Amino acid sequence: MEASKSYNSNYASSDITPDFYCPHNSILFPTWHRVYVLLFEQRLWEIMNSEIVPQVTGSQQAVWQEAANSWRLPYWDWAADPSVPSVVRGDNVSIVEFDGKTVISTSNPLYQFSTGAISTFQKTRSVPLFNDRSSLGQWTIFNDPPMAYTSGTSRWGLSNSLNNQDVLTPQQTAGIQNNHLVDLALQDPNWAVIKVGPNQDIPTGFNGSILDQVSPLFVPTNFDNYAEFATTAHGGNEPNGWLSLEMIHNYIHVMVGGLGWNLDPTQETGSGPANYSYGHMSDLGTAAYDPIFWLHHCNVDRQFAIYQYNNGKGQWFTGATADTDPTAQDSLYPFHTDTKFTNWNSDGVQDWTSLGYTYPDLAPETGPSGTAPLELVQKRLTEKYGVLRRVLHKVGSTQKIEGLDNDYVINVIYNRFDLNGISYSIHFFIGKESDIPKSPADYKLSVDYIGGIHTFSSNYWTRGNKNGVNCENCQKQQKIHQLSKGQVPVTLALLQRALNKDERWAAISHLGKDHVVEYMTKHLHWRAVAVSILLFPRPS
Repeated sequence: MEASKSYNSNYASSDITPDFYCPHNSILFPTWHRVYVLLFEQRLWEIMNSEIVPQVTGSQQAVWQEAANSWRLPYWDWAADPSVPSVVRGDNVSIVEFDGKTVISTSNPLYQFSTGAISTFQKTRSVPLFNDRSSLGQWTIFNDPPMAYTSGTSRWGLSNSLNNQDVLTPQQTAGIQNNHLVDLALQDPNWAVIKVGPNQDIPTGFNGSILDQVSPLFVPTNFDNYAEFATTAHGGNEPNGWLSLEMIHNYIHVMVGGLGWNLDPTQETGSGPANYSYGHMSDLGTAAYDPIFWLHHCNVDRQFAIYQYNNGKGQWFTGATADTDPTAQDSLYPFHTDTKFTNWNSDGVQDWTSLGYTYPDLAPETGPSGTAPLELVQKRLTEKYGVLRRVLHKVGSTQKIEGLDNDYVINVIYNRFDLNGISYSIHFFIGKESDIPKSPADYKLSVDYIGGIHTFSSNYWTRGNKNGVNCENCQKQQKIHQLSKGQVPVTLALLQRALNKDERWAAISHLGKDHVVEYMTKHLHWRAVAVSILLFPRPS
């Protein structure tokens, strides 16, 4: 979220620029967001106790009070269930009245957020605006079109134009929720079935590639240090350390908000970008306004807690660069532990159980507190996320193929400040370069598409700073030429091609190292695309 005014704090930026409180591409990413989610949860609990429970009378008040006291923010496990949760999908929801009996239907607050403010900035259009100072005052949002011209949040609902607000319809201004397009994005590339031949398929039992991306997060030996796990910041990592919690978090933001083009396979291909292809979750400055943001970030905190449990306290803040990275004792601005402006730091949120919560994956089988044995936790995680291992076992039991023990990934180094911070994606294809669709709108419909990485950055150039971005953290990263890292898993994509008898994939027949390296050298291609559907020149 980009605030137009700094919060009360004993810390002030070195100039009049808003602090932005940016933890991205930083070792502080997991801990800063832990406090952020805790604050949101606390405020909801306070509202329950100050505004809801007092309205309940009689014996029902104790029931409602207990419900408030035991309530914790829910999480959305988008890896295990890659579709928009039912509680978020409907614009109306049934709730129980204060008498504990009467059920009524009301607007669903998780469906979308709306400012409810009518613009006085554009009187001729009477359009509610996120960036209308006269309506929203100090809570004005600094942002570019199309977000600046909306009053309600959208998922895959807006035009991707960065320059022309007139492309927004009244419906888009109010917000459109194309949740079915979110589902399509999360479930692609789809590995539900690996096709071997015309009449022979190997069912994998999962949709999409997110499970394949997430499962390595929970393998204790995958990360040499905490910094590798925590952030997309590149620091000369080992090959298996290019994955990160922040990278997968970025991916979900863009898949939920919108890539900038329509994924609906029923749409005519080759027709260019669709009008309904972008949303607030894709934008760094407005993502937190979509209610699904909080379910997403609670799950990110859950994954963080699982990593901590698996790796113990010995890895805490290891791998940090002394000259450039914050420490675990540095303040997590603007969050305070008290009314005296004492700031939270990472050490203060290291033990999530001391903050009054845990997650089912880590909880013991009996009792409300404590943690489960490591063996039980690993068993739960393997059953839920160990898809690659199960697929390879199925293939090995029916097919003779070399190299099934090998795991292949594409490691990517990128500069998130290219295009002055405008969010962009790098997409990968395995096949003939001549077969890559000319329009980015058709990329994910290509059989050669295997995945990508997304910067989830923000265009601060237009905010008046012509020498770079305004965000203080981003300015520091620009000065030291900080690069970012990402990773795309490709073992399943290669396996599908090796097993398939289709002539287009005849050049790969197994997963042996030398064979795969030769094949990928000839057939791996990429394209970089900004959210405005601007193709990067290949040399960049």
